[in-house]
Amino acid sequence: MKNKTVVIILSVSLLLFIYIYFVDGRFMSTDEKKSRAENVFGTLRADQIDTIALETPKGKLTLKATKASPGTEAVWHITAPKSFVADDTEVQSLVSAMDFLIYSRVVEDNLHDKRFGLNTPRIKGTAGFGENSVSFAIGADTPDGDGVYISVDSDKDRFYVVSTDFLSAMNKGLNDLRDRHLLNLDTAEIEKLAVHSDSRDWEAYRNADTGDWQVSHAGRKVPGAASELKQLAAAAAGLEISQFVADTPRESQKYGFTTAPPSLSLTSSDSRQITIELGAPCDENSVYVRIKGQPAIHCVSAHFQSLLTRPVSRYFEKRLLPVSPQDIALIRITKGEEKMELTIDEGLWHVSGLKTEETSQTAFSELFDELKQVRATDILFAPDSKRNMAESPDTDKAAALPAHTEIPLLSAELETVDSQILTLLFFTDPTTPNGVLLKRGNAEGWLPLPKKVIDLLEPYPFRFRQKVVTQCQPDDATAIDIASGGVRQTLKKNNDEWLIVTPIAAGSDAASVKKLLTLACETPVTGYPRVTENPFKKDNLFATVTVSFTRHTQEGKTQDNTQTGKATIEIGEVSNAGSRFARVASQPNLVFTVDDDLTGFLARPLASRNLLAIESDMITEISFRNENLNFKAQKQNGIWLSSDCALNSDAMERILIDFGAVKAIQSHAFSEDISNVSAEIRFSSKENESPAILKFGDIVPEQDGIVAARDGLDITFVLPARLVRDMASVCAAEPRQP
Repeated sequence: MKNKTVVIILSVSLLLFIYIYFVDGRFMSTDEKKSRAENVFGTLRADQIDTIALETPKGKLTLKATKASPGTEAVWHITAPKSFVADDTEVQSLVSAMDFLIYSRVVEDNLHDKRFGLNTPRIKGTAGFGENSVSFAIGADTPDGDGVYISVDSDKDRFYVVSTDFLSAMNKGLNDLRDRHLLNLDTAEIEKLAVHSDSRDWEAYRNADTGDWQVSHAGRKVPGAASELKQLAAAAAGLEISQFVADTPRESQKYGFTTAPPSLSLTSSDSRQITIELGAPCDENSVYVRIKGQPAIHCVSAHFQSLLTRPVSRYFEKRLLPVSPQDIALIRITKGEEKMELTIDEGLWHVSGLKTEETSQTAFSELFDELKQVRATDILFAPDSKRNMAESPDTDKAAALPAHTEIPLLSAELETVDSQILTLLFFTDPTTPNGVLLKRGNAEGWLPLPKKVIDLLEPYPFRFRQKVVTQCQPDDATAIDIASGGVRQTLKKNNDEWLIVTPIAAGSDAASVKKLLTLACETPVTGYPRVTENPFKKDNLFATVTVSFTRHTQEGKTQDNTQTGKATIEIGEVSNAGSRFARVASQPNLVFTVDDDLTGFLARPLASRNLLAIESDMITEISFRNENLNFKAQKQNGIWLSSDCALNSDAMERILIDFGAVKAIQSHAFSEDISNVSAEIRFSSKENESPAILKFGDIVPEQDGIVAARDGLDITFVLPARLVRDMASVCAAEPRQP
């Protein structure tokens, strides 16, 4: 192909592209026009509207969209009757109302008929897009009141009925479309705040590099509360006008602006300074406001005034931890001769004195969560005759504050990821027995805090230890030996079933065995107290549990390596917190506490709770006695009868079903001896010569239970007491008549 031909083709292609993009792109395709057949402004494209002119009962105005540069978002301005920045949301509402306006019916009638009101329209408007425009007029309401008449581009033979919502959307005046933001300022740009209110002047500065705030008040410099100061800065930057009062007032004094009105000055990162001045109340919910150096007066929410009149101490940093835990790289804690260092590496925290695998990341998270919640209710200053203490809070406490030379109870040094150092010194609070005073670095002021912060920062590495002590895997266990209070019991595993072999042979309670294996193999720890606080006492054990286990490990592809071992846990006395001290034989110096709910059952048999169930299907005779009732009953032809009382046969059948499925509330002891027998039931059948005998002893009120035993089984249990009550209730007092 010749070069000349190539040039011609490229030129034609370029011209075609320009036409499509700049010319044809401004008009709708045939398909688009079909889809908008019921739209009043069928050829109008909302995204191309750049001018709007309205004439409403509220006056005339013109809006225009401009772009700072190609590709940027358009900004709308009111250009007449005055020049203002327009509220983008309100303008977009106008544009959308025109873009999506759909007619309910077409009217082909005389447009000049007075019935339609289009000769003297209530609202007239024009929307321009490029060199094109579309005009409309809104006339009278329809007779049913649900619509209004609208004409487009002065079409005399055709107009429309549309929703009355369009009339409301277009009925806008100058103040309806003005931008209501008092300032054109981004919160992130604000680096200084200066408040003047009721002769209490204070300033706050933000460090552009670190983002930290500092408050200057009464000659003192105190760390600022970032959250509170950001709230104040955001409230100022986003302050919205509730009412436009006067753009050029003749007498500003009548609005309550004094020679030195309450004010907030904002300084941005580019050194711009804007001062907001407050006047008298507009009404109960708003206050007059103006920008210093500008004549316009408006109304804003009275809440903004409340932010300026807060005590300056509200804006002091009172948190114990003024930095985010995510920004901390190292913590060094010292308490007397004890020291502890916490470091983070690749997202994992480490503590001196513990191996990585022993360390609990959850414990660190819990610590930081608690530290973030600790904050002072006040900030105190030491007395200083050179300063005006009348402007400082809590001057009556100031004289009691300690000198800087006092030895701290505890100190902590925090290093952030950007190598900033923060020192925390905790001292005795002479005014509060259960409190401490925090001195943070070189910052002025003291923070009174609860004494629990000393416990939170205690330099004791074991508080960060994993809360599980692992000795074995429960599935590997083969035998369990328990000694508690002079009672010993042994359980062995047989084909995945655990059986008691000593002191009696019986089935075991699966739930209790599972809890026991958890206690001995994967012990859940409630805490690691210092041994010096309550040392573990070997000679006063509550229980000892030893688990024998066999572990199979595969070496290579074929060889099976079997390892056997034992894991022993010793349970000691009850701690002050209600849990029990414990330790494992393999680490005698590691003392911890376990929940007493996990140890209380060790003094009882781990027998199955189903052992007292009666095989009731073949029962033909029952004998019952207690202190108040003695009766016998026989089953004849499927009916229970008794010569001792009026017996309810159906009730007896239901009770037998209960005894057949009875499950003990808990085991009681390795003995069938009941010293105080309160009731006895004998269940007899034709197949067995000897009856099954259940003896009942003392009531256990807290469980609504009763101690029970079965002859021939050396275990007592606690059964539901209702079983005895129900059996006694089946016989009425009067004897059955023959």
